Amino acid sequence: MPKGIFLLFFFIIATASLLIFPTVNAGVKISPAKLVVTMENGYPKDEIQYKINITNPYSENITVSSKVINPFNLTANFTNIPDLSWVKVSSENLDIPAKSSKELVVFVDVPKGEKTRQYNKNWEIWIQLTPNVHNNVGGVVIQIQPTVKLFIHTPTGTATPDMPQFFYQLSAITGIILVLAAIVLVFSYYKKKKSIQVNREAMYYIKNKKNKDRKRN
Repeated sequence: MPKGIFLLFFFIIATASLLIFPTVNAGVKISPAKLVVTMENGYPKDEIQYKINITNPYSENITVSSKVINPFNLTANFTNIPDLSWVKVSSENLDIPAKSSKELVVFVDVPKGEKTRQYNKNWEIWIQLTPNVHNNVGGVVIQIQPTVKLFIHTPTGTATPDMPQFFYQLSAITGIILVLAAIVLVFSYYKKKKSIQVNREAMYYIKNKKNKDRKRN
């Protein structure tokens, strides 16, 4: 079959499918589409929370799957967050009935042990949303994946540098030496104590022997 005829046949089939079967656009409306977290007064004591409003404008119920991911293309002057687990969502699968809205909560929490090492950072994270249509019998689904961009500006300060691996090894070696030293000291103490006890017993024996010899004489 010539290539031109094959392409024409494919186009006719595709067009007929769209005309015969109902088309459901599995898109959602999100607000806001961008979140900016600025920690001007230092790290907060509690985790940061932001709400994303998700609207299902269509006549079918949907489930919106949400996932925290690193960006495909970073914005200028931003980097990936060191650990994606520092950003969480309230629900990975959110059921939204037709013609209604629900909120998805985004939580940001930098671990306590990392805060002093994460000053002056600009991170970009994406919250990827994937709508899935329910009860779409015999229809053609056009699935759109909207993304909420999350920009995090950490507090200004002097970051504590990561400790080189050498210092971790030195700490471990020092600990082992201290344990061995403690064992030697304890062993020496008991050995000395036993030696003193033996000497006392020997002196007591000699003294008693001398006394017995005197009494015989």
